[in-house]
Amino acid sequence: MKYSVVFNCAGAIAKMPAKRRNWERQLIDDFTRAIHGKRYLCENRDELMCRLKFIAGRGEHGLSERDEDNRVTVANEAYGERDVPVQMYGFAQGYVDFEELLKLLDCGASFVFIRFNDFYDLRQRSYFGGCYIEIIPCGEEV
Repeated sequence: MKYSVVFNCAGAIAKMPAKRRNWERQLIDDFTRAIHGKRYLCENRDELMCRLKFIAGRGEHGLSERDEDNRVTVANEAYGERDVPVQMYGFAQGYVDFEELLKLLDCGASFVFIRFNDFYDLRQRSYFGGCYIEIIPCGEEV
């Protein structure tokens, strides 16, 4: 089965100020805008697990951070231009049970979503309120 992985950050973007005083928060805002709508097609369950592990920043995913498709470029006068991987920003110390999510899809769920906040511990959760990843099974055809 094929899966579509889509980044949806509309909720966070709607609440963002146009400019931040802090360059790091501005970088996070710009990163959030850059990945909004980014979509990956995973051909099977193994590819989906690799993509989710890459997004979470877990080491054993097998994808390259250097691959152009796995990166976005953001720029602002506050921090310059940065080329960053499409994965959780900073240190994602939370826990997401990917196997449990895949079981939901195997049982016929039409989609599952993972809130960005689930990837972080309580101290970091305020950065990405309103952002989530949608995982949609596509069947054999896309």
